[in-house]
Amino acid sequence: MKFKKLTAVLLSAVTLASAPSLPMIRETVHHSAIIAEAADTIIARFPQNGLSYQAYKDSSGATSAAVTDYSADLTSATVPATVTYNSKTYPVKRIKAYAFWGSKIKTVSFSSSDLTIESTAFAYTSQLTTVTANTSVKNLTINEKAFYQSGIQNFNCYAKNCDIYGNAFADSKLNLFQFRSNVQTANLFNSAFAETKKLTKVKFDNSGIKLTLGNKAFERSSIRDLSIPSSVTTIPESCFNECTNLVNLSLPDTLTTIKRYAFQNAVLPDKMYFPAKTTDISYCAFNGVRNVSAYYVDSANTKYQSIDGVLYTKDGSALCAYPAKKNGSYFESDVKSIWYGAITNNPYLKTLKLQNFSLTRPDDTNFGNNSNLETVVIKSTESNKTGQEILNLYGSFCIGSKVKTINGFSFLKNTSAGQEPKFEDKFESRILENFENYSDYSFMKDYIDKMATYVVNKETNSSMTKLQKAVRLQQWICDRVFYDPVVGKINILKRKNQPIPSNLSETDKNHVDASVFLHKKSDGKYYTVCDGYARAYKILMDKAGIPTDYVMGYNRTTGVLEHAWNLVNLDGTWYHVDVTNDDNNGSLFYEQYSDNMVPDSAVYPFKTYGGRYKYFLCSDADFAANDVHYHYEWESREHPELNSRNGAALDSSLAMRGDLNGNRQFYDDPNNGMTDLEILQQYLLGNYSLNYETWKKADIDKDGKVNSYDLVLLRQFRNQFDLYSPATARYILLEY
Repeated sequence: MKFKKLTAVLLSAVTLASAPSLPMIRETVHHSAIIAEAADTIIARFPQNGLSYQAYKDSSGATSAAVTDYSADLTSATVPATVTYNSKTYPVKRIKAYAFWGSKIKTVSFSSSDLTIESTAFAYTSQLTTVTANTSVKNLTINEKAFYQSGIQNFNCYAKNCDIYGNAFADSKLNLFQFRSNVQTANLFNSAFAETKKLTKVKFDNSGIKLTLGNKAFERSSIRDLSIPSSVTTIPESCFNECTNLVNLSLPDTLTTIKRYAFQNAVLPDKMYFPAKTTDISYCAFNGVRNVSAYYVDSANTKYQSIDGVLYTKDGSALCAYPAKKNGSYFESDVKSIWYGAITNNPYLKTLKLQNFSLTRPDDTNFGNNSNLETVVIKSTESNKTGQEILNLYGSFCIGSKVKTINGFSFLKNTSAGQEPKFEDKFESRILENFENYSDYSFMKDYIDKMATYVVNKETNSSMTKLQKAVRLQQWICDRVFYDPVVGKINILKRKNQPIPSNLSETDKNHVDASVFLHKKSDGKYYTVCDGYARAYKILMDKAGIPTDYVMGYNRTTGVLEHAWNLVNLDGTWYHVDVTNDDNNGSLFYEQYSDNMVPDSAVYPFKTYGGRYKYFLCSDADFAANDVHYHYEWESREHPELNSRNGAALDSSLAMRGDLNGNRQFYDDPNNGMTDLEILQQYLLGNYSLNYETWKKADIDKDGKVNSYDLVLLRQFRNQFDLYSPATARYILLEY
């Protein structure tokens, strides 16, 4: 019989995120902490029926045995009540940590009178499906993570008394745990079934079972069917927190107390019934609850009542829970207080009128995640507060994302199509100070949409080509913003592996859609980073009707996504546009500093470095040639199918039109002895041949022909090259 070999290597820490290889992990033993308690002495080691045991003697002289290992080919095991070795019989009381770690065992049964399954005893047993604790078991203890990431699906417990500790079945495939009719007591301690994400049902065959629930007992499990026995009087804190499948739940008539967060963010039955004895429901008990269409309370309950499916205190002064599935767009109440999270996740509610309700703290309540809530009216005296006071009270968590008015005050001023949108004076300072916190809110989305309309209407017109619009909208962004100098300095220091001072830190204001429009610093200038440039360009181009994607590029050295730009579709062809690196007033070219120290003068803008159209309408090959560490592999956040184009040149006829000698310049600079103009002249004279790619670049007017008209146009451009930089010359060429 071949057992897995145990060595005396001490395991000081075990990482349970993924199962390490068995030959390494299971060769390790905790001699002082796991194999034996301090007073125990190992008196024998022996194999029997496919299992390996150790026999112990404690300080009182009593002996017992523990399962420590298994036969490599074992697929089914029965842990007996006793084992005999050298004519000595030992009661089996423990299954040691790692005893079955990663084994191929499929079924296990226990017969010991008193048995403790230690932490990780069955961890990573991926083929394990069924475990049974037989009727001979009087006391069964299942310790933390005993079945961690195991394949167990069903646990049949006949043990008279059963204790289950934290995360015992975390990330396992346990679907059903059944306490059979002879089970008299069960203690589900803190987090007992927490993170058991396949668990849908816990069944109690004995209706008289004495059950104790601990905090977070079922937290983030997939429990669906549960009838809580009558012995339970309290549902403890966070017991069913984030249980998003609990659609069949029955509360016992004996229930008196529901602690805070007991059902937070849970999906509960369509109708919830509270018995007469449930008189102590904690604040926040139903924060964020979903799926309920109505709450009902026994008429004999002295503390709570239900009116039209809404849960109130008996005196009607407080609203405890508003059903997330309650139909109706309008709700009015004269309650004086609302429990935190009581009105959330309702997709029907549009208007909320609470004439006697007055906020006193930002965390008083929460009207979040009501996806269509637009209007909030609270106590009339609140109208006298300033906009900053109201927003301070509501905070970023207390108004729904679609709320447009509070007490009749709109967040945005009424402006005409030709005017730049503005926030109401009452709210403006607060919003501008914290605009990054309102990204998902309706009024902020309205502002961005109106701002995009304003910019596109102001900067473009119907007579312009898509190309001209693309150029003009890029220019608007570059004219408006600077690259954030704080981030620029941080990037320089990172590139040089220098420490970053504590006074330099990134801000979320650079990483939201409104960044280019609203990130204004004390110097009166607008700032952003590549993320903001790319977001704004996409917003404006989409508004102009030009398909545009937001993409992120990987750092060539680290492989981390660190830079953002856009892909633009003109006439069916996708091109790269990196507004950040084309912005003369704020460039990423901080690589030019080669000294070991970053001087104070390393402040943007770099007004003359690079060129405004070097990174405009580029093919993959163009981007590789322009590489600034990030332009070699990317992810498109809009059209993932574009990822397949990485490394393959896109059609570059537009971006490089007129560059016939391939030197990436648009003035009379020879390459291999010939200028662009000379190549075209010789081609028209029949003295020079063009391949297809170069021929497309020679078709300056894009009429499908290469002729004297193209030569005239190229010569006209040549006459202007002495007056403009290569970047500006390229712009002239593109504008044609």
